[in-house]
Amino acid sequence: MELTGTSKEAQGRQAMLLRKLEAEKRKRGLVVPTKPSEVIDMLRDHGQPITLFGEAAADRRERLRENLVMREVDGYLASSAAVAPPVAGAGAKGGEGLLGAAPPSALAIASVDLPSKREEGPEGG
Repeated sequence: MELTGTSKEAQGRQAMLLRKLEAEKRKRGLVVPTKPSEVIDMLRDHGQPITLFGEAAADRRERLRENLVMREVDGYLASSAAVAPPVAGAGAKGGEGLLGAAPPSALAIASVDLPSKREEGPEGG
């Protein structure tokens, strides 16, 4: 069964909202250092500017938290998007036809998000 353009757009929006929700959930549970020198070191390690104009220490820490969450979510999506080749005799018959019948998953999220990340380049836009 083929999806219409509006259905695909709706799935894309839903996948993006799920990604944001997952990021917020991980952000609340993520522990980041409180010591300013440790925060600065971690920002340097991730290739981020140490301080943005008008940014306080708490803002810097929050930016580090957001950066860590986005890296974690993007890494999870990239690893889940890599599909392993089927093992012979493991019941992996059907190929591409079975992918259309699958519910929205991390693959759907990755298909929406990863192409836009490739366009932005390694610096993130």
